[in-house]
Amino acid sequence: MANNRNKDKVIFSYVTPTNLKDYHVSGVFGGLLPSGSIFCQFFSDRLAIPEKESYTLLPDGSLGNVLDRSKNGDIIRTVQANIVFNLSTAKQIIQFLQEQVDKIEKQL
Repeated sequence: MANNRNKDKVIFSYVTPTNLKDYHVSGVFGGLLPSGSIFCQFFSDRLAIPEKESYTLLPDGSLGNVLDRSKNGDIIRTVQANIVFNLSTAKQIIQFLQEQVDKIEKQL
C-alpha cells in the first residue's frame, strides 16, 4: 500500500475474483462470538421440492396421475454465506445499509 499512498490521499484498488458469486438472501441469523466479533449467517428460503414422486404409467408409456409425492418439510432454508466482522465494520455496514434504505424510501 505504500506505493499508492502520499501525504493527503490513499488509493484503494478493487479486485473481483473470477469465482465471485451473487446470492439472493431472505434473512440473517447470528450473534456475538466469544472474541467480541459479530457472526452472521445469511440464508435464502424457497419452497421444498419433492424428494421423490411416483406416477401411474399409461398404456402408451406416458406418465399418468401422481400416486405418491414425498418432501422433507415445507420450506428449505439454505445458508448462503457465513460472515464474521468486528464492531467497526458493523458500524460501516449499518451506515451503508441505512443510506440504501433511505434512497429506496425516497423513491416510494
